[in-house]
This record gives sequence, C-alpha cells and structure tokens, in this order.
Amino acid sequence: MGRETLFRARAIILCMAPLALLTIAGDGAAVLFNTPVHYAVGVDSRDVAVGDLNGDGWIDLAVANETPGTVSVLLNDCDGTFGPASLYTVGVAPLAIEIARMDGDIYPDIVTSNSSSNDVSVLLNDGDGTFGAPADYPVGLMPAGIIAEDLNGDGASDVAVVNHNSGSFTVLLNNGDGTLTSSGSYSASGAYIKPSWLAAGRFDADEYLDIVVVKNYRNLYFTASYVQLFRNDGSGGFVTGPTIAIGATSGTATTPLTEDFDGDGDVDIAVSGFAENSYKLAMLLNNGDGTFADPVLHYAGAGGRASCGDFDFDHDPDVAISTEGVSASSFTYILNNGDATFTSALSVHVGDDPMGQASADFDQDGDWDIAVAVLGENSVAVAMSNEDPTGVDGCGPADPGPAVRLHQNRPNPFGAGTALAFNLLRPSRVTLRVYDSAGRLLRTLLDDEARGAGQHEAFWDGSDDAGREVVSGVYLCLVEAGGSASARKVVYIR
Repeated sequence: MGRETLFRARAIILCMAPLALLTIAGDGAAVLFNTPVHYAVGVDSRDVAVGDLNGDGWIDLAVANETPGTVSVLLNDCDGTFGPASLYTVGVAPLAIEIARMDGDIYPDIVTSNSSSNDVSVLLNDGDGTFGAPADYPVGLMPAGIIAEDLNGDGASDVAVVNHNSGSFTVLLNNGDGTLTSSGSYSASGAYIKPSWLAAGRFDADEYLDIVVVKNYRNLYFTASYVQLFRNDGSGGFVTGPTIAIGATSGTATTPLTEDFDGDGDVDIAVSGFAENSYKLAMLLNNGDGTFADPVLHYAGAGGRASCGDFDFDHDPDVAISTEGVSASSFTYILNNGDATFTSALSVHVGDDPMGQASADFDQDGDWDIAVAVLGENSVAVAMSNEDPTGVDGCGPADPGPAVRLHQNRPNPFGAGTALAFNLLRPSRVTLRVYDSAGRLLRTLLDDEARGAGQHEAFWDGSDDAGREVVSGVYLCLVEAGGSASARKVVYIR
C-alpha cells in the first residue's frame, strides 16, 4: 500500500466520527438540458442502451428498432456527438435492449428481446464496436422488458426477460462464453394480469440479485397496477415473493427502477405510471430487510419508460420519464431531494412518441445527459446537460476524475457478509479496500478494475486478504476512482 493511500485512509478514519459519508466530488448545481439533437436510426425506435462499445473510454449508443428488427449502433465522436448509425439484424420486432459483457472479454455486447419472434438475440462485440451475426434463444410469448445481469454469482452476465403474453419471465443462464441456456420460467400473471417489465436489485442481505416485475390488471371496467418480487435462491433460480398493489389506474405502470433513493444503504423500487388521475412515480422504500413500505406517489408529469441519473450532481438518483401516448412529445425529469421526495417536474421536448431512455455522461464534462428513443421520429434524441463543459476533447484516454459515491453497506452491522454498493458518474478504474481503525489495509475487494458508469456492488465476507476472519469492530471501506474517493464505516460482529 502506498503512503499516499495510507495517509488518506487514516485521515478519513479520523474524520468519520461525525460523518456517515465522505465524498470528494464537485458541486451540486441543479441541471437543466439543452435542446436535444436527433440522430437517425431504424424505423420505430423503441429502446436505447448505453456503454463504451469500442473501448475508447466514451459512451456509445445502441437502439432497438421494432419494425425492421434491427439494432442501430452509434459510436461517440469523443465529444458527446455521435456518428452515423450502423445497422445489425436481430429477431423480429425488438422492444428492449441491454448492453452487457456476455462472453468474458472486456468489450460490451448487445442483447435484445424480440416480441414477434419470441426470442432473445445476443450480438457479440468484435472488439471495435462492430458485431457479428446474432445468436437467438427462444423464450415465452411476446417478450418485452429484459435485463442482463449476473444472476447466479459466477461472474458472467445472465439474461431475464418478461413474456407479456405468457404471463411469465424466463431466465437464461450464461455458459461462460456468451451462449445461453434456459433455466426455466416463472409465473408473473393472474386473472386479467399481464407482466410488462422487470428490473434487478439486491433487496435483502445476501449477495444475489433479486427481481421485481411490473404487471397490470385490465378488464372492461377496471385497471390496476402491481409489482411482484422474486427472491434469488443463490443459483439463479427464483422463489415467488409478495405482490404489492400500486393502486387503481386509468393506464398502466411502466418501468421499475431499483436504486437507493433515500440514501439509507438499501435498494428501493420506483415505478413510473398513471395513478389518481395523473402521471405519478410510485416509490416503495425498502424496510431494510427486503420488505417494502406502502407505495408513496409523487407527481412526475409523465408515465412512460424511465431512467435514473444524478442530474443535479448531488449524489442521489433523480428520475427522467418519457411521456408515452397520444400526442406525447417530451420527457420530464424530477430531482431527488435526498430522501426519496422530489422537486416539481420539468419537461424537455424531444419529438413524437418518446419511448425507452438511458442516462450517462456522453461528453465527459462531469454531468449526466439523456438519450431517448423517439418512435415517431425514427431517431434517438440526445439531450445534453447545460452545465459548462470541463471534460476532454478528442479520442484517447478518458478523463480520469469521475465522481464516486459509496453507499452504506447492507446489512450493517453484519456477520456472514455485507454488500457494498457504489455509483460512478462515468467509466473508470476502481479500487475498493477495507482498513481497520488504525488505517492498516486488511482486504482489497477491487484492485484497479474497469467499471462502467452507474451503480456497482462488491461483497465482503468479513475476512482479510489471507482469508482470516477479522475481529468484531468498526472498519473503513474506501472506494477510489480517478481523482475521487468515498468512504463508509461498517460494523462487523463475529
């Protein structure tokens, strides 16, 4: 351990008593957005995903185009603008898209859910942001929402997809080389109830990702919305959990978001939709044990597909929501006050029928931008934050100073193990270490590992680097990414 790191750890320990969190980052000015720039893609653009597809350190775009059954890849020109789209064929009528490392190399791949061919397509990256022919895997009827996450803890990204017309979701486990094997489907239906979307999050104290499914009830006289929880059994299988009513609606609930919205260290659920005669965001706060409080509704100004980002740079997740539906032409965003309450909704015009969206720092100026698939324009609209740029221009190494925030571990205190979640403003190499109260290094959990923008987690089992169990006490976890650092005290009990 270098002297600089040791001094930093000891200095943070000395300051930890009055502080629950130390974050070295920029200011927290409120963020608005410039007029969006449109980039042509395929016909009926439905969804967008973000990631560094060609390894140059800049965030690129991938868009699912429903009618031709294609994916458009737009590479970043290293200034927050994007080059012309390259088209790749997938299954019929893709509705959702994810970017994830599927085959074990460092280059992110693309996964789509294809609603008319009833399958999932995997496009493997050739290493330069180009892609080979898709591999297709059958699932249920009319697959819609999709996730690509490590569901069984083996380090490889697996896939789960909601089958709207089958009333289920299917799990496809990664064989370690980017090929997938179905491990089964799980019912998420009921009389007049259809699932539409899903998300993953570590809701309880173990290290495995659970799943939440949004589903909607419709008959001739009544509509209602629900979320249903599914607990991971540790092998990538799922146990059916409770169903939670969001409330009577005259529309449908749309996207589930899984983030720590109130800053207490556990993962909450937010769902965009329509309730009580207006567009609302339903907030379900985690009780700390994987159960959830009753939903609290916040006016959101829109009820379509949603995404999270730190739009005002205050280190808590804000929400942007598309105004899907007749005459829709904008997205709204609501800023988190830090306690899972939100400011008034502000609107940004993007064009006819905005759909899926994603957030990232496209121009590396330190703030979050938004990309929206605009169905009626056959385009992806990119709305840049209007903060003054402070990043770099030209391709090459990325700006090495991202903001990073370490959340409170779950559970705390802990005995068997604890999850350490952290957020990165943009892609970076990350180190995460555990120190004792004297500043001595005990365990390196991440050692200069490359991670993308967004939320990540590491797991500490209470042992040191030699595999010995540490004694009961207070320890410091310190995450470093570029020029930023963030720390938390954790309590271990043997």
